[in-house]
Amino acid sequence: LTVALLTSLLAEKSIAAAPAGMAGQVAQASLAHAAAVPAATGLAVLLARLHRHRAAIIGGAALLLAVLAVWQWQAMLNGAGRPPRAAVNPAAGKAKAAGVPVAGQPVVMDLAVHFLLVPEAQAAALMDARWNGDGDSALLKSLLQQAGANPDGVQIARVLSGPCTSGQRVKLEKVKEFPYPTEFNPGKKGMITPAVFSSRNVGTTVEIELTVQEDGDHCDVNASLEHDYAEPEMIFWSTSLADPENKSLPAAKQPEFRFSKASAQLLLRTGESGLAQCSQLPPLPGVPAQRLFVFVTANPL
Repeated sequence: LTVALLTSLLAEKSIAAAPAGMAGQVAQASLAHAAAVPAATGLAVLLARLHRHRAAIIGGAALLLAVLAVWQWQAMLNGAGRPPRAAVNPAAGKAKAAGVPVAGQPVVMDLAVHFLLVPEAQAAALMDARWNGDGDSALLKSLLQQAGANPDGVQIARVLSGPCTSGQRVKLEKVKEFPYPTEFNPGKKGMITPAVFSSRNVGTTVEIELTVQEDGDHCDVNASLEHDYAEPEMIFWSTSLADPENKSLPAAKQPEFRFSKASAQLLLRTGESGLAQCSQLPPLPGVPAQRLFVFVTANPL
């Protein structure tokens, strides 16, 4: 439209500036073609209507050209300051750090659970100095170095380890079956005969559900811990009311299981340890007071 309007304006100026003789010839030529050409075509009508707004149209066209020029100039500047794009290597990006979740692939961690017996005085001092779990890895390392050096000092009660897939529950245990009677029948001469038996696992059992977070640096751990810190004690139930402490008389014997049980939730950094349990244990004959420390460690495979 702009080009057509400019052409019309130039043609108008040329006709206006022509001499008088030429004007007569133009008039005659127009009259000669009047029968063949319509008086006004659609384009002529449009140009006639836009003629009065030619200044605004010319200004709009100039503004549009200026905007296009600025856009091209900015595109050139952005392209000049951008580093060249490196070629994409399909093999690149497949390598992931250990423990980082990969779509479609399960993450497997190596779990280690340490059960340690610590003298009560030392355990109380350690817990007073412990503010949070940031130093649990160093604490476990220190206790392991002390273990076995002194019979009355730190002792390793049990260590369980095994793989665990993220999002699944794993059971680690080291136990033995302990049968015991639950019901008795009276026999001859006051004797008691066991009639019904049951059994229980004695040892250490750990059930852990571990979930590796998206960053691969942390693990959510839900743990159920059970540890028999001593062999079952057999309780003597005498049949004699007159002399119940006389163990030479017929009696029923039943075990008293001595165990510690706890549940824990931990947020572990991958490759580090966390204190899941610290429990005071009931006193045992001839054994100094102790606390049970349980540490959980998750290492990437």
